[in-house]
Amino acid sequence: MEKMNRKLSTVFTLLLALFFVFKAFPARGITIEFSHLFSFGKFGSGKEQFDHPLDVVEDSHEDLYILDSGNYRVQKVDYRGDYITEWGKRGIREGEFDRPRSLVIDDDDNIYVVDTGNHRIQKFSSDGDFLMEFGGLGQSRGRFRRPTDLAIDREGNFYVVDAGNRRIQKFDSNWKFVQEWGRFERRGRELKDPFSIAYADEGFGYLYVFDREECEVLKFDRTGILKDRWEVLPPGKGYICGPMKIRVEPRNYYVYIADTGNGRVVVFNRSGREIGEIEEKLKEPAGLFVNDSEEVFIVDRATNKIHKFRRD
Repeated sequence: MEKMNRKLSTVFTLLLALFFVFKAFPARGITIEFSHLFSFGKFGSGKEQFDHPLDVVEDSHEDLYILDSGNYRVQKVDYRGDYITEWGKRGIREGEFDRPRSLVIDDDDNIYVVDTGNHRIQKFSSDGDFLMEFGGLGQSRGRFRRPTDLAIDREGNFYVVDAGNRRIQKFDSNWKFVQEWGRFERRGRELKDPFSIAYADEGFGYLYVFDREECEVLKFDRTGILKDRWEVLPPGKGYICGPMKIRVEPRNYYVYIADTGNGRVVVFNRSGREIGEIEEKLKEPAGLFVNDSEEVFIVDRATNKIHKFRRD
C-alpha cells in the first residue's frame, strides 16, 4: 500500500508540473490565416510619405489616421491610401508633438495622440482640430512620465499606460481620476515596464497590458484585478523582446500583438493560446488596428509602409 501511495504521489507531482508548463507556455497551433490586400507609403515628408510611423487607426468612414512619428504629425488618408489632410509639428504647444507613440479613436471619431515626450494626451477632431489636452510631467494623480498608450472602455473611461511611473491610471469620461494600479502591487502582480494596453468588450470588460520587461501579457478586469497572464514569445526560438503594440479584435476578442523586434504580428485567443501569425511583407511592425470586418492595418516603421490584411 505504501509503495502504491508513493507511485500515486509521483504521478500527481508530474501531472501538476505539466499543468504549470502548459500554463506558462500555451500550446501553439495556427488556426487562422491572413491574406495581404495592399500596401502604400514610402520614406519622406510629403503627402502619403512617412518617417518612422508608429500607429494607425480607422474611423467610421473607413478613413485612416497614421501616426507619422518622425515627421511629428498625423496624416489622414482615405481607404485607398490617398491623402486627405494632416496636422502637427515638433513642439510643446497645442497640436504639437514630441516623440508621439500611439493613436486611439473613440466612437465619435475623435483622435487621441499619446504625446510621449510632452507627457500628455492630446485630443483632436477627425479633421485635426485641437480639442483638449490632459496630463503633464509628474508622479501625482493625473500626471504622467513618458506615457506610451491609451485605451477607452464601453463607458468612456480612459486607461493610460504611464510607463515612466510603472502604472496604469484610470480616468472617467471627463478625465477625473478613478484609480491606479501597477507599481505597488504585491509580488507577481506588479507592472515592471508596461508599454501597451488594449480594451476588450468581452463580458464585463477586460484590459490587456503588455509588460516589456517580463515580455508577457497581463489581463485585468476594469478595476485592476489580475485575471490571467501569459508569455508572448515561445521558448527556444531565439526571439528578442522589444517594444510591442497590443490591440484586440472587436468581434472575437482575439489579441493581436505587433512584435516589432521579431518582424511579425502574432495573434492569441483570449486564453493566451497562439492561433495565428502575420509575417508577410513585414520588417518592423510597430502598430496596428483591427476593425469589425476582421481587417488588419499594420504600420511598419522600418519600411515606412502601411499594409492591409484580411483574415481568411
